[in-house]
Amino acid sequence: IGEQPLCDAFKGFGVRNNLVYFAACSVLKGRNGQGYFASTSQPACSSCHTIGGTTAQGQVGPNLTHVYARQAFAGDTLDMNAADLRLWLENPPKEKPGSLMPNLGLSSDEINALVAYLQTLN
Repeated sequence: IGEQPLCDAFKGFGVRNNLVYFAACSVLKGRNGQGYFASTSQPACSSCHTIGGTTAQGQVGPNLTHVYARQAFAGDTLDMNAADLRLWLENPPKEKPGSLMPNLGLSSDEINALVAYLQTLN
C-alpha cells in the first residue's frame, strides 16, 4: 500500500483522532522523504549533504543532521519553517542568487516528502 492510501485510511475517525491522522501521515511522508534524500538516482540529496547516523555523507552542501533545530537556513536568508523550506526546494537559486544548490526540478510530492523528513531532523 502506498503512502497516500495509508494516510487516507485515517480520515473520517472524528475530530478527536485528527492528530493520529496527521502524525501517521507525517511519519509516512517523512520516510518517503528519507527515501528521496538517500536515493541513488538523481537528484540525490545525499550526494551533497551529510546527515549523521545515516549513509548521507556528502561534503558539498551543509550538514543537515539537526537542520530543523536551526532558526534560519540558506546563509540566514530564510526562516526555518515548512513554507520557506518548500520555497527553497522549489528553486534555490531564485531564493538565494549565487547558491551552489541548483534547481533540481523536484515535484510538489517530492518537496512535501522532503520537508516532512527535514522537519524530523531537530
